[in-house]
Amino acid sequence: MNFINGLIPQNIDFLKYYIQHIKSVKNNDHEQDQDALIKWAYILWVIDYLKLKPKRILDLGAGYSHLPAILADYPFVEEVVAIDKNKFCRLCKEHPKVTCKLVDVFSYFPELESQSFDLIYDACAITHFRSIHKAKDINIKKIKHEINLKHVGLFHTIKHINRLLKPDTFCISSSDILLEKMDLETNTDLLIFKIFIKHFKLNGFTIPLKLSLNDPFIYTVYRKAINQTISLNIAGLIFKK
Repeated sequence: MNFINGLIPQNIDFLKYYIQHIKSVKNNDHEQDQDALIKWAYILWVIDYLKLKPKRILDLGAGYSHLPAILADYPFVEEVVAIDKNKFCRLCKEHPKVTCKLVDVFSYFPELESQSFDLIYDACAITHFRSIHKAKDINIKKIKHEINLKHVGLFHTIKHINRLLKPDTFCISSSDILLEKMDLETNTDLLIFKIFIKHFKLNGFTIPLKLSLNDPFIYTVYRKAINQTISLNIAGLIFKK
């Protein structure tokens, strides 16, 4: 796979099969913009690329995505647990192997058993999990020299991801991200790419060296908004426990 400066792929042909597969499953609850399709397709591609066969999967912030239902159709998958505090699509709610939990993720984390998942993925959810008041079980004094307190919610989330994953398993994150300190006024919820990686490493994760995607997959898409066109940087990151 060819990269420009080690970061941006020249094309996303390697995702086309997965994008078509996602689009072939009718989901009237989601607009399925290009950026969403790329994020979901990247997760499916990683599962194939690493030849993963997870039995139990956790989706952090599923929303109206039908990716949990697609994954639940894989023969080796026994259950996909989808978490969101607002909504789920009909396909997920009706799928026998998808468990939809309409809960706040921070409240639900303690109810989940340690080392109970073979794969956890994030499709642009945890970059928003930054609120300090929700991370009540974090020892602030102990970690404040390592992280910005604005990111304690994220640190808390990744700490639980590590706890919930079995040894030698993966967390896949496919998310909107900031490459540098730019557009902070209009993208206040997004994290800078290097900070995102830092928090996973602080919680004991590694980026597997055996991958040809040792450098992260970063792709820019353009979306029309009111009176303007905005650019979104999508980062695909693979972390191993």
